[in-house]
Amino acid sequence: MLFRSTGNHLNDPPDKFFDAQDLGIKLYSYVPGVIPITVSNAFTVSGGNSVKVRINNTAYQLANDLSIVRGRHQMSFGGNLSYWTVDSEDNARAAGDFTFNGSATGLGLADFLTGQASQVLHSAPGLLKADQTYVGVYAQDTWRTTERITLNAGIRWEPYLGENMRNGAISNFSFDNFAKGIKSKRFLNAPAGLMYPGDPGFPDSGAGINKQWRNFSPRVGLAWDVAGDGSTAVRASYGMNYDFPSAVFMYIPASAAPFSNRVVLTGVPFENPYVNTPGGDTHPLAPNPPFDAQFPAFGAFGVMDPDINSSRVQSWNVTVERQIAAADRKSTRLNSS
Repeated sequence: MLFRSTGNHLNDPPDKFFDAQDLGIKLYSYVPGVIPITVSNAFTVSGGNSVKVRINNTAYQLANDLSIVRGRHQMSFGGNLSYWTVDSEDNARAAGDFTFNGSATGLGLADFLTGQASQVLHSAPGLLKADQTYVGVYAQDTWRTTERITLNAGIRWEPYLGENMRNGAISNFSFDNFAKGIKSKRFLNAPAGLMYPGDPGFPDSGAGINKQWRNFSPRVGLAWDVAGDGSTAVRASYGMNYDFPSAVFMYIPASAAPFSNRVVLTGVPFENPYVNTPGGDTHPLAPNPPFDAQFPAFGAFGVMDPDINSSRVQSWNVTVERQIAAADRKSTRLNSS
């Protein structure tokens, strides 16, 4: 039995100098004293996850394996039950992320000096508050059918339960609802087609998915001593393995509107990135988005397919091995003496 608890604090944040508001830029920053700027073929200041990240993880695990030998059979059984939580705050876009790539003048530095930003990414801190349960059990038999042939067969069961978003920061998209102009009943201003926990048709799950209970992974193998003298061997195997999306992907829906109002602004003036955005800058945001929360124009969304399954990998191989020559007995005797 294994219990484990970990806590991580990554950076908080780099040395402060000035932020967008200090420069007179009309953009709200959640990280005072920091402004991420990337100028192609010139320089980079801060940016990406280096702005500020806080992560705290806690994990618990219970596992057991049993092996039994009966005649020509070696049977193995086991299981693994795990539960973990993650509470994190990602400020990668919370100070505004400015890029100057030369799309306006042909030179990144010239774009910067003339105040023509090619792209600005902006959002409130992305809060990922999730927990996940993992279950895996297996059974396997290694059967020495004859002195020359050994067979392996087993199966593993790993249902996909998804990551439960404790703050409800998850969404689905229905093309049928979009085509019919049906909007969310939880958030009045959400674009048609988006669905959130509590909306009709949304899975009864904080993970935004329908649980997948039929994830079975078969494994088979063969080892054959062709001549019975160990000089030629044939081995073959097949197996399927499941995995699941990492928590990193869940930052995308967690930082979208109305939770963090992530936007992508292109071809905007440095001093006022929201000048062409209806409603302007929606920040700072309230901690818990209300029923009539704003959904800004040019918002970037991440949604889950409710019927998505965990990723899987199938692998197989066949090998033939042949001993080309016998060992040099004379050399062996000399070395042993």
